[in-house]
Amino acid sequence: SRLYKSIVNEMHLATSLSASSEELFDHGLFMIAVEPKRVEDIPAIEAQVIKEIENLVKHGVTEKELSRAIKQTEVSIYSMLENLQNQAYE
Repeated sequence: SRLYKSIVNEMHLATSLSASSEELFDHGLFMIAVEPKRVEDIPAIEAQVIKEIENLVKHGVTEKELSRAIKQTEVSIYSMLENLQNQAYE
């Protein structure tokens, strides 16, 4: 993701970064987890996360990013279905 590239690969502020979402009835929860290299880097990481979110709100996602997300979702669904099918035959 662009956030991972920015914080981990380019700025070298963290060793890992992940994002996930949870559906909670009428609401949802979006989480970003970061493993900073140094505690002192946390304010810079927070600032970069906010900057990327603001950029996303202002400019949206690119066609390439959308296509990648769709493919990842499809693969995830196929993998889940394959696992269910394998469980049925065990």
